[in-house]
Amino acid sequence: AAFLDGMDRKNQRHTARVANTRRSPFCSLKMHAITGRQVTPRLGNANHRSAGLQLLQSKAKIQVTFHINGCHPWVLRIVEPIFATEFCFGLRHGALCGRLITSAHPNEHKRDCHPEWNLPREEVTGKVTAVFSLKKKNAIVTRAGSGIGTAGAEAFAQQGAVVDILELNLDGAAETAAAIESAGGTAATHECDVTDQAATAAVFEKIVAERGSLDCLINNAGIAHVGNVLNTSENDFDRVMNVNTKGVYNCLKAGVAHMTERGGAIVNIASTVSVMAINDRFAYSTSKGAVLAMTYSVAKDYLEQNIRCNAILPGRIHTPFVDGFIAKNYPGREEEKFRELSEYQPCGRMGKPEEVAATAVFLCSDEASFITGCPYPVDGGTLYVR
Repeated sequence: AAFLDGMDRKNQRHTARVANTRRSPFCSLKMHAITGRQVTPRLGNANHRSAGLQLLQSKAKIQVTFHINGCHPWVLRIVEPIFATEFCFGLRHGALCGRLITSAHPNEHKRDCHPEWNLPREEVTGKVTAVFSLKKKNAIVTRAGSGIGTAGAEAFAQQGAVVDILELNLDGAAETAAAIESAGGTAATHECDVTDQAATAAVFEKIVAERGSLDCLINNAGIAHVGNVLNTSENDFDRVMNVNTKGVYNCLKAGVAHMTERGGAIVNIASTVSVMAINDRFAYSTSKGAVLAMTYSVAKDYLEQNIRCNAILPGRIHTPFVDGFIAKNYPGREEEKFRELSEYQPCGRMGKPEEVAATAVFLCSDEASFITGCPYPVDGGTLYVR
């Protein structure tokens, strides 16, 4: 990707740099402000599938021209002024994709273009538009009083959704709602024990009566337990299954009932341990395996009702829950255990709640309308590149 990394204010001149590049069909790329200022890239070989631009301090209208091997210049004109806006675009099968809406026609001028790319010759005009928008959507997020739930509620509100928080920790829920409202969003809190089916259904009924619809559901409530099959007591097993499995079941039952007419999107927070084994997580792994199985089942059963259901499989995410878990189970070894758990991921760190939240936003957005019944690892490479 190319990023603007410098600006000479005196000469009104911008420069750009490119990292991690490889051989490509790009010969050069020029960016001109329509107002007359010029952006001069130092490209070398750009990534052959996409180029990213981060325009930091420009209110100018920008025109980007690609000079492709074997093609006439290919022009993208950003027709709206932009300020502090990051956008990305890609060249794939002759179409402009990413955050730009264009009128490219990939089948035109086939013979005049690079055979691999089939790029159009004519000028393509588009404008920077918001992606992953959740405006006019109503979302329920369970256990949004801390960690992944808080990040999820805030991310959904930031993208325009009206957010209802289901929590037993009312103080944490109130803090999340206050943060959302102070940022200009809309949120409300509801005391709810998701293990109680009747109470959960009543809360859903109340919310839908007030909002008019339910468009997104994030099943995030869950608890952990350390133990194998021999040292996990029946009470511990029942407690974990009651929250992690029955709680998701209760919310799915209540949520799907309100989505059958209009459709909707559901994201279940499962775990990497739903598909892999780690030591001493017998009850927890069992419960999260069930969450993934329910995801597949709901996705299959409600295709005709346009209800999409996906799962996120977080790896180790650094939340207050993790800090408390380490302190409780490894007293006196907190720093050592935190480093060990961080280095377990191929990326060498724990994930952030915001990274899980961003995935949930995408899966509930219209851009993900062709995605259902899928497990999405957010795990720093734990499942596939270890």
